[in-house]
Amino acid sequence: MRFIETEKLKMGMLVGRDIIESGSGVIFSRGQALSFAMIKQLFDKGYPGVYVMDEPKDELLPVKLIKETYNAVANCDINKIIMLSDRITDILLESRDEVLDIVDMRSYNDYIPHHSLFVAIYAVKMGIVLSYDKNRLKDLCMAGLLHDLGKYKISPNLVNKKGVLDNSEFAIMKKHTHLGFEFISNNTAISDEVKMAVLLHHENENGTGYPYGRSENEITEYAKILHVADVFDALTTKKPYRKEYSNANAIDYLEGGRNILFDSRFVDAFEEIIVPYPTGTGIMLSNGDMAEVLMQTADYKRPIIFNKSTKEEINLLTSEEYANEVIMDEIPEDKKKENNEKEKVATIVETNPDDVVPVPEADRHEFDITAYLYGEKEETDEPKEKKKIMIVDDVLVSLIQTKGMLMSNYEVSTFNSGKAAVSNVNFIKPDLILMDYAMPEMDGATAVDKIREAGCNAPVIFLTGKCDKETVYACKKSGAADYIVKPVNAVYLKARIEVALFEKGGKVFE
Repeated sequence: MRFIETEKLKMGMLVGRDIIESGSGVIFSRGQALSFAMIKQLFDKGYPGVYVMDEPKDELLPVKLIKETYNAVANCDINKIIMLSDRITDILLESRDEVLDIVDMRSYNDYIPHHSLFVAIYAVKMGIVLSYDKNRLKDLCMAGLLHDLGKYKISPNLVNKKGVLDNSEFAIMKKHTHLGFEFISNNTAISDEVKMAVLLHHENENGTGYPYGRSENEITEYAKILHVADVFDALTTKKPYRKEYSNANAIDYLEGGRNILFDSRFVDAFEEIIVPYPTGTGIMLSNGDMAEVLMQTADYKRPIIFNKSTKEEINLLTSEEYANEVIMDEIPEDKKKENNEKEKVATIVETNPDDVVPVPEADRHEFDITAYLYGEKEETDEPKEKKKIMIVDDVLVSLIQTKGMLMSNYEVSTFNSGKAAVSNVNFIKPDLILMDYAMPEMDGATAVDKIREAGCNAPVIFLTGKCDKETVYACKKSGAADYIVKPVNAVYLKARIEVALFEKGGKVFE
């Protein structure tokens, strides 16, 4: 069974896993042959892709239970959610040693039920790693299913907006934690720990979260666990305004946010339950070869793959020939284009013709489904204007590394002192400044003050070697949009830059 992105699906491919929507039940069943109309429906609803059938694979949970859970969450049926939490926990305990090797399939407008179930699953699996007893695991499951019910008290037009929220919209969206808490606060069947998890699951370790700006020990364990699970699932979900993160990139984001956004203990627990490269997904090796993950090994970062270039099966964990090859976190655009050209949609399908339900004659013609779905776009040689980023760091190695991470996406200027940055800021006119906090002669905070005096109000992200309270306080006092601990994690850096450019943390991942 392979996961195929929606735009790469071919008519006649057999659905490998049931596709379920709350209210509608199973919209496409396992074994059903895909028609053009079905593929277009999946695209229009925002499904990132579909598992297609090679070999049958058991569902993580029974289909009936998944349907019941989606409907209970969508209908805000608290009593049903409490009952289902017990059943889900029992099943996950039976498979306690299994890692989660799966990509979820969901539509834009059916996000909350899917998201809630997967946050619950992640939370329970993390609790198993942490040796929680069954009662606590059930609590975690319940908290995951309940954590976003407050969004049903907010206008669907805002919740389902196909774009990044502006400041006023985000202020309304942030109320969902309070609204969810109020919805369950008088229910005596729900523990206080679960209620507090619903209320506090957007709090950050460094006190920059909401609703109260709590930090460290002021945040409950359940809330910290939900926070890790919630952010990972949000990142790996396709949104109308951004592509979903791969599992590997989302894990890198969690890594970058250790002790800043997330409690490091729970990042560790999460990494024990999830594979960075799920079976059936496409990857690219550092030598440029495209491949597909066939099976996991003892090291989830070194799976068994099928190399599409050499047409051979390779165990990255044991192969001497591929010992120095790594899986790339990002596939360059030119490689994506080259790969897509090779995989243009054709009439013939990749399954046994005897197993395929006949496709309507009207659908039996060759066409480029990607062009059809996205619409024909005028080609232009005019490049998109890149945002300008100023990097200020007195350590040359750090300066070069940070520039290398960003230069393909932004117009980057570098300076090795705060004084040089102040002198050039009005000439560069940056959209964002990355400022080393500890520098000789002029520290980062002083440099930012002088940059503000010069009239530049671009958001500032501090780069710091420390993550103590004093440094955090000093960064906040300087009006920084964010701060990032060195050595810098590329995925986390890029994500936090996007958050800062689009104003106020979290909106991009809400």
